[in-house]
Amino acid sequence: MGEQEKNAPMTDSDSSTGATSALASETVVRHFRQILMWPLRIMPGQLEGTRIPKHWEAIEAAADACPWQELRDEFDDPKSFQQRHYKEFITFLPFVQRCLYGQGSASSPRGGLDSALRVFRRRDIAQMRVTLDRHHAPWVLQIAHVDLYFFYDTDIIIPVVEVFADDVPLSVAEDLLFKTGRAYPAYWKPDGRAAQCPYRVEWLSPTGDILAVSDYEDQQKFLEFTCQHRSPNVAAHWAYLLEPLALHLSDCGGVIRFRQIEYHRMPLLAYLSFDDPKVLTRGDFARLALITKAGPSDSLPI
Repeated sequence: MGEQEKNAPMTDSDSSTGATSALASETVVRHFRQILMWPLRIMPGQLEGTRIPKHWEAIEAAADACPWQELRDEFDDPKSFQQRHYKEFITFLPFVQRCLYGQGSASSPRGGLDSALRVFRRRDIAQMRVTLDRHHAPWVLQIAHVDLYFFYDTDIIIPVVEVFADDVPLSVAEDLLFKTGRAYPAYWKPDGRAAQCPYRVEWLSPTGDILAVSDYEDQQKFLEFTCQHRSPNVAAHWAYLLEPLALHLSDCGGVIRFRQIEYHRMPLLAYLSFDDPKVLTRGDFARLALITKAGPSDSLPI
């Protein structure tokens, strides 16, 4: 297969080729949703001369050249503030409200102190195409949002990626949960494939163009970086998603440099809906609760 053909955008009919037989033979997740949260540490000393660092200002300074744009909440416009926003607000205790939403002032209800959070969003990534195994058809997950959370006076950022799909076989859903949130491979199999990682991950634009592709199989890249820097590298598609932020000690230029906190698996939240949850076995529940790889429903994960 030529490079141009291999990288050509895939249609919905192509992406569902492997789903038909699977849907007919096993439990189906009617709605699948996964939220990946990747805590990272900003390297200190990047904003010289500031008593309290506001790292998001480096993103704001890039303006239109940066894919991350600040996300304004509903408090900025009373006309868009609805009952569901009110119910969400009062769910939290007052000190949490002030942290998340900021604090108004008596003279100007819409003014006052800023929130301790600043959220930036990318809108150029529309889909995540995941090939779980070399011999399986890819699955196209829709992007709900790609956000980047900054915290006032704290050297921590959290990229958050939320994806979803409908009518996903349970075994595929289990492997999506198990494999997609991998910052880098844990090891490689004898044939060169990265273990416990998808075979291929692609970020797709709203028009279906490929924006970035994973490189989990590039064993030499990860080995050399770790040997030289005593720190693991990150897969290419995750590095692309974070631009113009860059991994500490990498050769990539970046307005902000970060270091990893977690190991190769990203924390996640998941939501799965079924026509009848009672069809799930003890083994199914165990795999979903422990986020293990797919396996037979009539057995527990090993």
